[in-house]
Amino acid sequence: VRAVGRDRMASPAGRPEIVGTRGRLVLGLFGIFVLVSLLTRWLSLVVEVLDVDEAAHTVGSWVLLDGGRLYTDFVDNKPPLLYGYYALAQLLLGRGLLPVHATTAIVTVPLVALAASAAFRHDRRGVAAGLLWLVYGASFLAHDMLAANAELVLLLPASWAIALVADEGRAIRWRPLLLAGLLLGLATLVKHQAAFWLPPLGWAPLGPRPSAATGRRAPRLLALGAGFALP
Repeated sequence: VRAVGRDRMASPAGRPEIVGTRGRLVLGLFGIFVLVSLLTRWLSLVVEVLDVDEAAHTVGSWVLLDGGRLYTDFVDNKPPLLYGYYALAQLLLGRGLLPVHATTAIVTVPLVALAASAAFRHDRRGVAAGLLWLVYGASFLAHDMLAANAELVLLLPASWAIALVADEGRAIRWRPLLLAGLLLGLATLVKHQAAFWLPPLGWAPLGPRPSAATGRRAPRLLALGAGFALP
């Protein structure tokens, strides 16, 4: 039976079935993560303003939606993509903070949990990591943990940047590294401190073994740096 299974996995005919099974697994995990996110963040769906910072971010997003300019018509200390995130949620679901909270609880938070799971190839460790983050990320003071603040929003691109290079095979290819750098650059445009994730990302393309050819490391780091610089 094992031999037949290996043959099917190795054959082109069996590959669509494997891809389909994995797709259903990922979709099922995402559904579970959405459910747990709603169970742990339901308060954010009934209380509009959880933190004063959210009110400031909302005003900034309204300036964008009304055709104004950030840092001219509206001044705050956050990078532009945070206000873009707020504006996009309101474009989709209407004005106010509740649409931002709904987008965060139903899309952003579950996708971050899915990235944690993907870093471990969706095995038991990955599922546990995703569920643990969902519970831990909603614990403690509500105005800090449940609000759609920059610290939470930046995790969406940053967590997937980590997931992309967590696999050793992808961490030595320039395309995943370029995309990981791009995602981390976008996270930095949500909050500056995301730039501190760059050194750990830069460790991945160096290779796990000291014998890895030094000449191959420079293009990998260049791809990562170029992706980070693009945003």
